[in-house]
Amino acid sequence: EIMIRHLTESEALIEIDRFIDKALIHNSKIIKIIHGKSGGILRKATHNYLNNCPYVKNYRLGYPHEGSYGTTIIFLK
Repeated sequence: EIMIRHLTESEALIEIDRFIDKALIHNSKIIKIIHGKSGGILRKATHNYLNNCPYVKNYRLGYPHEGSYGTTIIFLK
């Protein structure tokens, strides 16, 4: 998992890109991004990025025990 809370949008997207690259190298199939709940700016930026990422099969918001709408769970191809 990676936490991008308190980063700017551009910093967060760079970190997400690096995180996905590392996950692919390690053959991870499910990863978690913690973007926080306040405002939803990082959540929206994360989801926009994931919509255009060729390595992402699917994603969803976290269930309550995973961090609810403050987290995104990503399923990689």
